[in-house]
Amino acid sequence: MCCLPACAEELQPAAVGQAQEAVVGSPAAPGQLPRGIYVLTDDEVTEPTAAPRHRILYLNFDGGTYTPGSNDSATNRSSIVRGTSTIRPWGSASARQQVADCVREQFAPFNITVTTEDPGDVDHIEAVTAGRPQDIGMQSGVGGVSPFSCGIIERSIVFSFAEVYGNAYRSLCETVAQESAHSFGLDHEYLCEDPMTYLSGCGPKSFQDIDARCGEFSARSCQCGGSTQNSYQMLMAALGPSGPGVPPDVRIDEPADNSTVDPGFFVRVTATDDTGVERVELHIDGALVDTLTVPPYVFNTPPDIAPGQHTVEVKAYDAADVSTATVRVTVSEPDTGDQCADDNDCPAGYRCDAGACTPDNGGGGGDNGGGGDNGGGGDNGGGGDNGGGGCGDIGCRCDDAADCDSGLCLSNGSDSYCTDLCDPGDAASCPVGTACVPTAGNESVCWPGADGSGDGTVGGGCSVGGGGTAGATWWLAIACLVLGARRRRHGRA
Repeated sequence: MCCLPACAEELQPAAVGQAQEAVVGSPAAPGQLPRGIYVLTDDEVTEPTAAPRHRILYLNFDGGTYTPGSNDSATNRSSIVRGTSTIRPWGSASARQQVADCVREQFAPFNITVTTEDPGDVDHIEAVTAGRPQDIGMQSGVGGVSPFSCGIIERSIVFSFAEVYGNAYRSLCETVAQESAHSFGLDHEYLCEDPMTYLSGCGPKSFQDIDARCGEFSARSCQCGGSTQNSYQMLMAALGPSGPGVPPDVRIDEPADNSTVDPGFFVRVTATDDTGVERVELHIDGALVDTLTVPPYVFNTPPDIAPGQHTVEVKAYDAADVSTATVRVTVSEPDTGDQCADDNDCPAGYRCDAGACTPDNGGGGGDNGGGGDNGGGGDNGGGGDNGGGGCGDIGCRCDDAADCDSGLCLSNGSDSYCTDLCDPGDAASCPVGTACVPTAGNESVCWPGADGSGDGTVGGGCSVGGGGTAGATWWLAIACLVLGARRRRHGRA
């Protein structure tokens, strides 16, 4: 490896594209503060002359496993590591917050979002803020390292080794600022007040609007040409000035505005953001009902919501902004006494008796009673096709999640049944008369008639037995409802 200042003359700008092994900077001597360095890389870059635009800096305190290759922050591929390397999480909530606040302050003048949530598969620079240099095969005394080229490495991964700083959170913050700025094409500066420096003893550092000489412990020519560098103006040219953030886009797909809904209705939401959605909240009449942090954003409303008019509001948050969408709905009276033609017209737990839906105690003879589809002597219990009492068991008809012991009521568009998640590799994970069928959401559920005991169809002609393939629309509904129901049970704020 080549370390400055001894070999500064070997690293001329013309050689940057071929100098992948060269390291600029040097580790600290014993007793000194750790230092940041950069490694020249031949990654594709955005030229510094390109128009400024918004970018994302992801502070990753949780570490991860990184593999060698061209930098890609979305897949944890790094030009810095020489083999598969794992970095463990760092820091208490308080320590992380102090560092994050400081880094946001460093980049506050510029059009960049500093987030602690992984933005996913979008262009972003990942600042790994955890671990030790030895975790990626570097020697002690290195405080941080970044890929470097004479341009912007859009999906760069930089490392700031938080464990070597102890509780010196300000120093760690300034290292994160330096390593991140290297991936925007900034060199080291021979200016103590700037975070791009190796010098110390002048107080807190910030990006300076000063034409400063490049260098570590002495002045030198800058790697990408010229004898001076202005870190503030270089970042401004790459990012532009800070301004109002772009809030998330959010809409309520279901229910429609001014619609009439049953108690326990679902709320389906679409939320997107250029920097990543951090969370989506459901509010009813101003009260927080539930919070989801990952899509699909499908909420269950309370089954005991009062009949009448209600305001349904969703709020989508990114790192800095919030957007809202609102609909107004009318919740109908519980459908427990409607006139009916047969048991199929009645909700779970009721049977059609003399044209009226009446409570089913398992002893009648209709579809939900003693000798019918969900009652006394069939495939799943005492006498009917789907169970002894008909109420709440897997395979019983339902109107909403409150009707089911599992808390999961799914519909294929024509019929609704109580169901639950299951293991497709374990035939015993579903009761007799049902079978475990896969969904488009990598989940599986128990569905009546899918074990080959029925005619191989579930409502609307969707085949789930005998090797058939379910209709895409039905599968999509199952996938969304399963994931939504799981979040209802586990994701409540």
